[in-house]
Amino acid sequence: MTIAYLQYEGVGARTYVPEGPIDATGKTGPLPNFRPGEVVAGDAEAEFVYVLLTTGSSNVTINQGDVYYWDNTFAATALATAASPRGVSVGAVYLGGRYGDPAAAPFSVVLPTAGTYGVWMQRAGVSLTKASSTAATGNLAETTATAGQVNAPVSPTVGTKLIVGMYFPANYTAPTFTANTTSGSPTLTGLSTVTGIYPNQTISGTGIPGSTTIVSINGNPGNYSITMSANASATGTGVTVTANGYVETYLKWPYIDKTN
Repeated sequence: MTIAYLQYEGVGARTYVPEGPIDATGKTGPLPNFRPGEVVAGDAEAEFVYVLLTTGSSNVTINQGDVYYWDNTFAATALATAASPRGVSVGAVYLGGRYGDPAAAPFSVVLPTAGTYGVWMQRAGVSLTKASSTAATGNLAETTATAGQVNAPVSPTVGTKLIVGMYFPANYTAPTFTANTTSGSPTLTGLSTVTGIYPNQTISGTGIPGSTTIVSINGNPGNYSITMSANASATGTGVTVTANGYVETYLKWPYIDKTN
């Protein structure tokens, strides 16, 4: 049974960093600061849900934009085709941040010990989403075999699950920017833009080793730099860099539907 419940409309900044380990039973503590299923509203049509994420091991990393589903007890599980019951709600991990300022929030958090954590998931608005590929036609998203990742191909992949309410921008292309590289250094400077660029994305370009990712984006608007997961193998000016892996996505209260 569901009941009417007031949304939490706190004034000022909120802390979205996961809390825990907590006692989800409420018997011994520490207790969560929010009720599982609590909903808060943000600007630009954003909406967030407080869910419970249980880990069976220590030092589990969750990233902004990783995709999860949750059941009617608000217990969250990393989304994957093999574990995606029809009708469950879907959202993306939210750790904070400001739209258009990729250096404003942590994009990865380590859950240090096994246990249950309170985590905020975004279910409406524009969200960063972990995606293996995207279509050029704005298709609906689908599940993949990789936990926490979705896909938006030109045609549905047989055996995946359709995600209703998760849409990739029409005519999306992987974001590119130019930057300066220094041989032996993990730092990119002189960025031409940071539009569509976020930590955890995989980047490629001349002098950038394969499978290199963005560890962090540093600085302030107009003066950003990027720390990479590997050192550049060459020095270059105005090198074209392409980013993939995390995409700004439209969320409209998504949920799992039929098998494709």
